[in-house]
Amino acid sequence: MKIGIFGGGFDPVHIGHIFSIQYILDKKYVDRIIVIPTYRQPLKEEYSTPFGIRLTMATEAFKKFSDVLVSDIEGSLPLPSYTIYTIKKLKENHRNDDLFLIIGEDEAYNIIKWHRYDELKKYVNFIITRRYCKKFEYDRIFFKDAINVDNPVIEISSSLIRGLLKEGVRVDGLVPENVLKIIVNERLYI
Repeated sequence: MKIGIFGGGFDPVHIGHIFSIQYILDKKYVDRIIVIPTYRQPLKEEYSTPFGIRLTMATEAFKKFSDVLVSDIEGSLPLPSYTIYTIKKLKENHRNDDLFLIIGEDEAYNIIKWHRYDELKKYVNFIITRRYCKKFEYDRIFFKDAINVDNPVIEISSSLIRGLLKEGVRVDGLVPENVLKIIVNERLYI
């Protein structure tokens, strides 16, 4: 089976995440996707929302997808949450499956900053999606076997959503309705 790995902060989950996953599944690049909220991403500042709430938001956002599983794997791994350790742990449970790490062009561009990034190719192939209208020049030699997805781009980010909410702007339609309920109930990003 071909399994996609889609990690992120999901602080909060938004339509860009949903659309990317739906597009990859609809185009049959993979059979299933495992969504992995990052416990603590080493290259970014701390998340404003605790891991458990981000995990709940991701679970709610993807519960209608029968071919998407949300995993709490990073909650039990050593900190910081290096991708190589997450992937190695996943490979233990998916020995007979082909794993594909789904990343945006922006992350492909920054891959050399990742901890032990060169080892990832032992365990996964890459699926690289367009994330912004701007093109990112990344190492085509390192990613020579990657699947490059020419997906439509929705220029949105979790930081944009947080900023809008902080300013008191409604984000209906930009995040799933059940995620918006969590944001309101938990009084997030205000």
